Amino acid sequence: MNAFHPDPDALLSVKKVAERLAVSPSTVRRLHDDGTLPGVKPRRRRLWPASEVQRYIARLQGMAVTS
Repeated sequence: MNAFHPDPDALLSVKKVAERLAVSPSTVRRLHDDGTLPGVKPRRRRLWPASEVQRYIARLQGMAVTS
């Protein structure tokens, strides 16, 4: 595993997801709140499965190719 392709079962923090998507942490939270990027929220912390982040990136890349 390398940093870009983590274990698909790993849970990523807001900061890590923001880094991978090259967006701000508030954008990541907004994507979570509107259901675009599913994650989990144990207690007060939000986490995202690495597999969901990769799936979201693949969808974005697919849109860029077809646009």
